[in-house]
Amino acid sequence: MGIPKRAFPKRQIPAARALEVLTLLIATPRGRKAYKANPEQAFNKFKATLEDPKLQEAVYGRIPDNSRHALEALSVYELQLWSDLDKTFVADGLFVEVPSPGSLHWN
Repeated sequence: MGIPKRAFPKRQIPAARALEVLTLLIATPRGRKAYKANPEQAFNKFKATLEDPKLQEAVYGRIPDNSRHALEALSVYELQLWSDLDKTFVADGLFVEVPSPGSLHWN
């Protein structure tokens, strides 16, 4: 039995930026509720409030269909769990930076 090969993701910078916006959006109960009510509308309204021009340019539809549908199927509780895990990982230094332009870098 060999060692499994490690999968390396494609460089999906636009999708990663959209996911970054979504992660910020669902960080609050209000954002999670808005996302569940109308995902794309909540995303667009929220990104307009951000200061980072790269995030303001993010497009919700750039998240690949399978991932986007999986996210939209999450309950408010599951979105909160994702947000809480994300905060924990970032606090522990486990996060991915999205360069402009470039590839994803693991810290």
